[in-house]
Amino acid sequence: MLRYLLTILIVFNFFQIYSQDINWLTLDKAIELQKKNPKNIIIDVYTNWCGPCKLLDKKTFKNKDVSAYINKHYYAVKFNAEGDSKVNYDGK
Repeated sequence: MLRYLLTILIVFNFFQIYSQDINWLTLDKAIELQKKNPKNIIIDVYTNWCGPCKLLDKKTFKNKDVSAYINKHYYAVKFNAEGDSKVNYDGK
C-alpha cells in the first residue's frame, strides 16, 4: 500500500514540475504543511456563479509566472463559499 501511494505521489510530482498549474490544497493540508515548512496561506474563495472568479481561474491562475510564484511562496487553498465544507481553524 505504501509503495502504491509513493508511486502515485512521484507521478503526481513529475507532472507538477512540467505543468504550471497551482497546487491547490485543502485548508487542513495547508495548515499541516505550514507546520513543517512555514509559508503564508493564500485562499481563493469562490462561487460557481462568480464571473470574476472564473476569470481568475481561466486567466490569472493559468499564467505560468503567477502559478510559479504562488507555488513557490504560498500554500494555495481553494474554497467554495457556498459549498458544504466545514472549516475548523485553531480548534474552532
